[in-house]
Parts: sequence; C-alpha cells; structure tokens
Amino acid sequence: MVKTSLDFYKLAVRLGCRRFLCPGTIGERMANLEECRNLRSQSSVYINAKNFLHRLLLATETTDQCRVVWVQLGNFYGANDSGNLVNWTLSKILAGEEAAFGPAKQPYEFTAIEDGVRALTALVAAPTLSRNCYYIGSGQARALGEWLREIGQLAGREDLIAIGKRPDDGARYRPEWFDIAPLTHDTGYEPQVTFADGIRALIDRMRKASRT
Repeated sequence: MVKTSLDFYKLAVRLGCRRFLCPGTIGERMANLEECRNLRSQSSVYINAKNFLHRLLLATETTDQCRVVWVQLGNFYGANDSGNLVNWTLSKILAGEEAAFGPAKQPYEFTAIEDGVRALTALVAAPTLSRNCYYIGSGQARALGEWLREIGQLAGREDLIAIGKRPDDGARYRPEWFDIAPLTHDTGYEPQVTFADGIRALIDRMRKASRT
C-alpha cells in the first residue's frame, strides 16, 4: 500500500496533475494517542500504515507541481459492501442472528457512500483549498451504541443488537475528529443522505437480494 501510493504520486507529478487525493482513515489518529500505543490487532496495523504513508507523502510532496490532499475517511456504508460495520450488523440481524459488540461507548459516525463520493468530487473541483488534510463524513458523531441501536430499530430487530457481549477492543476516538466544517467551508459539501433514510434503503436492498 505504501509503495504503491508513493509510485502513484510520482506518476501524478509526471502527468501534470495539480492535486493528488490519497485516502486515509479516521482511525489513523489513534496512532498518536498514548492510550492506543499498545493496540495489537489487524486494524492497528492498517491505521499505523496509513499514518506512516501520510507522513511519507508530505515529506516527498512537490507542492509547486502536485499538491497532496490527504482525506481521512469516516465509516461508510452502502450497497454491495459487506466489509463495514453497518452492512455486517444488518447481515447478521436480518438473518435472525445476534450481532455482538463491545461497550460501544466511543464517539462514532456513519456516512452513506453516496455522500462520500460527493465529498471527494467536491475536493477535486474546488478552485482552492486551505488545508492539506480533510475529514470526510457526516459530521454527526455520537456514541457508537446509539447508532447500533438505531440500526436495530430500523430493521425491527433491536433485540439482536448485543452491546457489551464482547470485550473492549481498546479503540478510542475523539469527538472533534469528526468535524467536517473545514470541508464544507472550502468545498460547499453538505451530507444529503440522512442515516435513517440510508439504512432503510440498504435494508430494502439486502432483503430483496436475499429473496433472489
């Protein structure tokens, strides 16, 4: 991932691109938290790799030729994506199975993939950008458990949302990390898909897919 991204940046410079958007993750900010230094998991390897790549790109950036714009992606969900938390949760409870989680007390948010695409497009099209790093999400952070319970309610299976059944995984987030004000100010981006509407549409797609 790191080498490929650096190679792509060099290619962007040769092609005369004025911006190079590179996707990071909101989780990479945990790499700088003292309480997360001892995390040992597959996700911790990923977030540390993203953090390392970000630093390398900034160190090799040729700002007068091609500017690096680092985008920290939030937690997206949408059709045909089984790898995210929303889709996994729905796949479990719509099948009548329990979805088990840890304490789920940390701030979190979810964003429809359609809004994510709008935000990335806005960053490409904006005449000027005041920053070299933007968070892309819905800007509506609240406790993870609240989101999970709402998913259960919308699916009619809140009884299968088992919060506290798993141990705390040690992940920690900060509410201020989810701020989209700079993104909105520089590009005009505003989320258009409410969480309830996005989840209802996804539930409908998944139920139809299960009947085919």
